[in-house]
Amino acid sequence: MKKPTTIFVYAFAILAFAGQQAQSFASVYERHMQAGKDFYRQQAYTEASNEFKQAVTEKQNSSEAHLNLGLALFRLNQQEAALTEAFMALHLDPKNADIHYQIGLMLMKDERWDEAGGQFRLALQIDPQDKAARGNLGICMEQLGLMQGAIEEFRLILQSDPKSVEANYNLAAALERCGQFEDAAASYRKTIDCDPNHFMAYVGLGKCLLNQDDVKSAIAVERRAIEIYPKNYWAYIALGNCFEKMGAQDKAVAAYRKAIQINPRDPLCKNLLSKIMNIQSHTQTAATPAVIPH
Repeated sequence: MKKPTTIFVYAFAILAFAGQQAQSFASVYERHMQAGKDFYRQQAYTEASNEFKQAVTEKQNSSEAHLNLGLALFRLNQQEAALTEAFMALHLDPKNADIHYQIGLMLMKDERWDEAGGQFRLALQIDPQDKAARGNLGICMEQLGLMQGAIEEFRLILQSDPKSVEANYNLAAALERCGQFEDAAASYRKTIDCDPNHFMAYVGLGKCLLNQDDVKSAIAVERRAIEIYPKNYWAYIALGNCFEKMGAQDKAVAAYRKAIQINPRDPLCKNLLSKIMNIQSHTQTAATPAVIPH
């Protein structure tokens, strides 16, 4: 069961670069930039993009204007236009780690993991202490199946920031995918120590305990995940797996049905339908008395 990753500072923030206002354009340019930023913060992205377009017209060599226009367009789901503006900003200011980072986030959102990872690497070459870029690089590597590389990136963050919720959680998820359930459980517990309400960490911890055949503890942990967030269908799926492993088929079916009820469109939940039918079929077969031939 694939769980969502925790993105590091996953926000397309309006950026302000110092020292870029040319005096000859200052009044008109700055007015449009400020209006665009105000609209953006109000989530009025169409109005924000219009203001940033005017700012670009006034000052075509402003990397700040191009990038912020790109961010507004991205919010409007105009992906290609957004990337065009962001790469124009990068062309104007190639040594700016923030621009590489924002482009990486855009590509990451579109699941272009290899390209996104390349941008995060470039950001780290400029600013090796950028933990958000390093964490998102690790996520990209994990999505590409480069598990050991991802684990190394998350551990590098934890060397300087051992209480990073994102790094602990993503490290745990990577270790779990590698089948290192004991180490993964330890990292999930560290995540919970840092954030006691991190319901997905409980889901992961429960799965690791189940893989270590500690079914009773796994059930308790998954129930805690549901208690924290009742709409946590991942926890219901994991809970169903626990019941199925201990032979409580009726309880497993009930948990699976609850997951489907919460999110019927999720592919994981859709796959549960055949699983439920299979369980019920086996249950009915077992309950049917054998016919003794004459």
